[in-house]
Amino acid sequence: MTAPMRCNWLWIAAAACSLAVAPVLAANGTGLNPRDYAYQSQLVVDGSAALYAVKLNEEVYQLSVRADLSDLRVINGLNEEVPVAIRRPVEPRAQAAEFDPLPLFPLRGSARAPSDALKLQLRAAGASIDLTQQAQKSGIGVTAYLLDVRGPELPVAALRLSWPAQTQDFSSRLKVEWSDDLTLWQVEDLGLPIINLHYAGQSFVRAEVKLSARKTSFLRLSWMDQVPPDLILTAVEGQRQSSAVETTRQWVTAAAGPSSHPGDYDFDLRAHVPVDRLNVKLPELNTIVEAQLLARGEQSTPWQSVGSARLYRLKAPVADEISNAPVTTALTSARYWRMHITAAGGLGSTTPTLQAGWLADELLFLARGPAPFQLLYGNATAPANGRAALDLASLPAREGSIETHAAELGPMRRLGADERLKAAAPPVDWKRLVLWSVLVAGVATLLAMILRLARSLR
Repeated sequence: MTAPMRCNWLWIAAAACSLAVAPVLAANGTGLNPRDYAYQSQLVVDGSAALYAVKLNEEVYQLSVRADLSDLRVINGLNEEVPVAIRRPVEPRAQAAEFDPLPLFPLRGSARAPSDALKLQLRAAGASIDLTQQAQKSGIGVTAYLLDVRGPELPVAALRLSWPAQTQDFSSRLKVEWSDDLTLWQVEDLGLPIINLHYAGQSFVRAEVKLSARKTSFLRLSWMDQVPPDLILTAVEGQRQSSAVETTRQWVTAAAGPSSHPGDYDFDLRAHVPVDRLNVKLPELNTIVEAQLLARGEQSTPWQSVGSARLYRLKAPVADEISNAPVTTALTSARYWRMHITAAGGLGSTTPTLQAGWLADELLFLARGPAPFQLLYGNATAPANGRAALDLASLPAREGSIETHAAELGPMRRLGADERLKAAAPPVDWKRLVLWSVLVAGVATLLAMILRLARSLR
């Protein structure tokens, strides 16, 4: 066989190889296989609706591979994928107002009753009450304060207290009671921290407290702990707002781990929960620190600042203790957190504990096909944008909005192996491999032809 004929046969063989590989490449794409996912939970539905919603639990956030939950899938009884959407819960929003002065009446004597310090005048069979300050008796200390909060329909949701600038330092807890008739009193809020501390040119003053925003006529303020004798409230302002109640959050707790930077404390929530509240349980009493809070989704990514806060834990003079309220942060699903102490003082020899508050997302899905419906999660190889998306805005609403029924999330059950949680090696690009093989074979054939030609010319 001559050289040109051999070359033609090589090219024909290469082409045949490429044609043989093509069916293999075409057959490489497969449909959804539940065994490709490490975990599964049944979605229990009543079968009476088209659209269902279920709240995700902490286990799903912990076992899902990605923080954005892009590895979640929902299938029906035929293992067919159904469209889904993930929605954040809607919280009631309260419209805050400015702080306005409230009528303030000191109550003196051990009885702490308004009748001891005020002249009450009832008009129209008790429908109206006039309050007039009586002459104060010298030598009798103030034991409580009465606030007249009648007027607008909106309740008082926050108080701002004022006292003389020369008042001695103190930290105490405020007791707030409410009444509509000045006779029967009930506790509104208990143990609200009020702080006035100064040291070395620095000050830490907490004069505002949030209330439960109850609609009432009168409030009575008193100290739960011993306070300096020169502490006299000179004014109290109230902030009115709608009585929207904050949704109760779930909390994840994480102890501080080792950190390579002095003054830093690292935490691992071990789940990608959607966090929007943070609190740090300080290990020792009488601690005040300025802290910067940072977060990141993966250990390989850089830290991102999510805000700063003043954290404190102080011993009350009589009993218990007072501490800061949880810090509101921007919504993030970061798993790893760091607290960086920005001011001197430190936390002592023990380590703090991070408390992260979160609200669960809602998973919405169309009940297309037969039951049972299954939630699949835990697949590092699942395409991030390959999920069947449910566009809620495009749902037909000719007869009104489509009613969403509640589904129940069953317990977790293992499906595939734990290897599903790890990113697989990049798949072999057979097309590229075949093309390079043909190219190398062509170059080798060409070189062989050149060598044969060179020998024949000698």
